[in-house]
Formats: sequence, C-alpha cells, structure tokens
Amino acid sequence: AIIEWAGILTTGTEPSPQLAEAFTSSVYTDRHLRDMMLVSTLSVKPLSEDVLIACADPHGEEIHTTVYDTLTALFNDNGYTPDHERFDNALDALFTLMALAKDDSWVCANVDAMLAYLYWALGETSAAETAVQQAFEESGDGEPPSIAQTIRRALGFRIQPRYLEDLVEAD
Repeated sequence: AIIEWAGILTTGTEPSPQLAEAFTSSVYTDRHLRDMMLVSTLSVKPLSEDVLIACADPHGEEIHTTVYDTLTALFNDNGYTPDHERFDNALDALFTLMALAKDDSWVCANVDAMLAYLYWALGETSAAETAVQQAFEESGDGEPPSIAQTIRRALGFRIQPRYLEDLVEAD
C-alpha cells in the first residue's frame, strides 16, 4: 500500500479500493500505514527505495531514522521547503479516501486528522482548524485520533513549523 501511496504522491493518481481497504484496516489496528503516509508526504527526501523500505518495516531502525529526520526538519529546520506537488497530490487522495469511507466515521476522523496535519504544515491554519474540528466530531464519544489532538494543541499554542516562523520574521 505504501508503494501505491508513493506513486500517488508523484503522479497524482487516484487511490485504489485496495489502498482504501488497507488504510481502513490500518486505522483500526496499528495506524502504521496512516503514519507512514503522512511521513512520506512531509519528507523532503525523494521517495526513494530507502524511504519505502523504512515505511515497510514498522519496527526497523530505518523507520525511526526516517520519522525523526522528517519531523526534525519540519519543526526545527528553517530551510525546510514542502514539496507542494506532493502535498497537493496527498490532499486530493485523502479527499478521495474520505469519499470511499463516508460511512465509517473512525476512518473519516483519521483522514481529517491527516488533512489537519498537512494543512498545518503548509501554514493553512483555518483549513487545519476545520479538519481538526471534523476529526473530533467524527470521533463521537470516543477519543479522537492522536494526530488531531496534536494539531489542536499546536494551533491552540500557535506553534507552527520553523520554516513558517522564519517567513513571518522576514516580512
């Protein structure tokens, strides 16, 4: 499934029903696929074999390095530059996954949490706030996805990616 996601990020193709099924299964079990879809979208590295290998092995050392490098760049590197084509393709694909899962509120909550994270990473706070709110609403009485909780806190404390702070300071 992660190889299909990598293809979506580079070509903009629509997610297959198989990816939707794998994603649905993942959010009900370990959420590894969801998290790796996010990391591969946020990463500044090309979607090379080492990133895909890291994503395929949830317990390997390579995945810890990939996640750490990606999040460190996003939070601390003023030179981080999002790959806008990759982000746009991911956002489009997530909306398609949402449509395919329209009857499953937990899957929709996780898609909205991912949307919130990507919008936050792009500095689109209004869209991030809307997606977080949707994730919380779709969770009903249950606990919302941890990603939605994280972004809600970041928005509440006005935390943003480092590269955006430097852009504001330059103005």
